[in-house]
Amino acid sequence: KEVLGTVKFDDAYSTDLSRAADTAEIIFGSPVPQDHQFAGLRERNFGRLEGDPADEWFGIDAAYTKKYAALPFDERWDKDYADFIENDKAVYERVASALRAIAKHNPGKTVLVACHGGPIRIVLMKLGYARILVANSFKNAGYIQLASDGNTFELVQVVGVQIPEGSE
Repeated sequence: KEVLGTVKFDDAYSTDLSRAADTAEIIFGSPVPQDHQFAGLRERNFGRLEGDPADEWFGIDAAYTKKYAALPFDERWDKDYADFIENDKAVYERVASALRAIAKHNPGKTVLVACHGGPIRIVLMKLGYARILVANSFKNAGYIQLASDGNTFELVQVVGVQIPEGSE
């Protein structure tokens, strides 16, 4: 709030999950309207792991990272963590679609979009910020600033992201 609270946002959007909507409300200063809360901005869909303790996910993520971290981005982009977990390409396409809709609806405006660390990491990798960003590399209170014409995205600023050694 200390940093982003000084920014004059014209509008606010978030995922349809309360923790993101609550964060956006704190920063924006008023509630995010229901029609500005998009499921398309949600975290990765974990299939049968949804709602379960994170232990199994961390094992899958560690194995995935070890197996695919050395591959070029294009070769690992649409590889599945597991057959029931949404891959990076699917997450990016879903989130980018929501961001494009927001940008097209708000040309020339400064808009707050509150979502989750996973989708933000995937957007950063797709935009070439880092070769790979592992789980928890995007810190709470971190943020990215994007510029968009409603079709493409330009990375303007990144705050609160830890890049693993060798992933630049």
